Amino acid sequence: MFLGGNDTNITRYPVSFFGTKLEDGYVTSVIGGHRTTDQLYRHRSFWIDPPYRRGRLAQALLQRLEDQAKSEGCTALWGYPRPSIMPSYQRFGLTQASRWLPDGENGVPNCYAIKYFDDHLSTTAAALSETPGDVAWFSASI
Repeated sequence: MFLGGNDTNITRYPVSFFGTKLEDGYVTSVIGGHRTTDQLYRHRSFWIDPPYRRGRLAQALLQRLEDQAKSEGCTALWGYPRPSIMPSYQRFGLTQASRWLPDGENGVPNCYAIKYFDDHLSTTAAALSETPGDVAWFSASI
């Protein structure tokens, strides 16, 4: 278990999703996450439609998730990325916190990665201004 494991009452924490969509409603990206303890927020899902994968949309999605984590009082964002997404994590400030571990799904390894929040430095405005001009943001919580 990462940093002491999950809170046994994890279901008390809401799950949040953010993404972008075209004017016709076609979803071009989505990211999701939830708290795993009172201080830690886990990034769970991440998908960007291939035509929208260039640019800084991944950074903008991660920033939305970080903003949500901070709004819930968390002090860090963590995830369990595959090698293919690790460069985007690192550009956003997450650091690899474990060796690459075998994952049962398709034999692709994962590692733990974490970003501790530094409240005096915010990249929100820069990240959100980099989203493609033809998409609009949406969000949901369950």
